[in-house]
Amino acid sequence: MSTYKIGIDVGSTTAKMVVLDASGNLVLDAYRRHQTKVKECLSDLFCELQSQLGNVNVSVCITGSVGMGIAERHSLPFVQEVVAAANYLRKYRPDVSTMIDIGGEDAKMVFISDGQPTDLRMNGNCAGGTGAFIDQMAVLLNATPEELGKLAEKSTHIY
Repeated sequence: MSTYKIGIDVGSTTAKMVVLDASGNLVLDAYRRHQTKVKECLSDLFCELQSQLGNVNVSVCITGSVGMGIAERHSLPFVQEVVAAANYLRKYRPDVSTMIDIGGEDAKMVFISDGQPTDLRMNGNCAGGTGAFIDQMAVLLNATPEELGKLAEKSTHIY
């Protein structure tokens, strides 16, 4: 029975999962807003995985601000999200020189040279300019986050 690798990122607003087969091919990817119901969201993701693959051997690694607590409670490996993203870029996208990670609680910009992170910039302890802020503004404007871009294109004044 082959083993599948599962990467799970649970942040303050979303849960993401990728599943790779033994050859490193993408088998499943999922992105869900967990609405603070993390346990239920992860349960749904694992049910979806089991319905697609059946009972299989898996190795799991977790990242994300909420993922850290999950990893600690269940004795699962944890990788900090910027490290995980930098590792991905090093392996699959060595041509990338700048990574911007906008999460629900913070935004990070990582500068990369010769496959190695050389500098990290991060906003302070304010969610302004991050995913949660964008979600909140969309609700106030009665729009989806995707529609905010279209609204911005129509703007005529900068405040």
